Amino acid sequence: MNIDVIIVSNASNDYLKSLTVQTINTAKFNEKEVFVNVIVVEGSETEFYNSKTVKQQGEFCYNKFLNEGAALGTSEYIAFCNNDLVFGNNWASKIISEMEKNNVRSACPYCPNSNILNKTLISQDSGVYFGYEIRKQFVGWAIVWRRTLWERIKLDEDIKFWASDNSCAAQLEMAGEKHILVTDSIVSHVWNGSNTLNGIHPNKRYDLMHKQIKIFNKKYNCDYFGLGKE
Repeated sequence: MNIDVIIVSNASNDYLKSLTVQTINTAKFNEKEVFVNVIVVEGSETEFYNSKTVKQQGEFCYNKFLNEGAALGTSEYIAFCNNDLVFGNNWASKIISEMEKNNVRSACPYCPNSNILNKTLISQDSGVYFGYEIRKQFVGWAIVWRRTLWERIKLDEDIKFWASDNSCAAQLEMAGEKHILVTDSIVSHVWNGSNTLNGIHPNKRYDLMHKQIKIFNKKYNCDYFGLGKE
């Protein structure tokens, strides 16, 4: 069994580079039962060991870069990932086992800190949970799909960054695809995220954050965060 791990990265300084290196190495070397093939879609000129590094082309779009990375792989499973993660022991084999057991094609691993901060009341090693709620059953920093699902619907490229996870969850629900959170597959999100985003100019942050929420609200006819529609 193989899994392609697709990482979107912008290693523009030593700290951000170290985060990506940590993500690559823990994804590969903390899994003993499944072969992990890492593809990094990188925004800087950095090249990474233990992975295939490809340069981002064109305007930034998180899901577009994930789709481009996925197209370079051939594994039965694909993990769509941020660059600020720490993967636990046998994370891939555990999540794949539960996906096969529950006959689902989409799943997310469990982050202990995130579940505490977001008060989900979901404990580690407490089984699997079906659903699409963001930062509860569905976590945008690490999403595992069967390749057959990705070939069917792809990730929504109308959203550039924020709300990429919301649109992915909406896509799954609209397509009638079940999704699970697997609480014994541990993938920790460093500092609960935003490590790269915090270094971007405020004007650019607005474009990648609140503007994307408004685009999502218009496309999916909702009012997430009460921000209205673009």
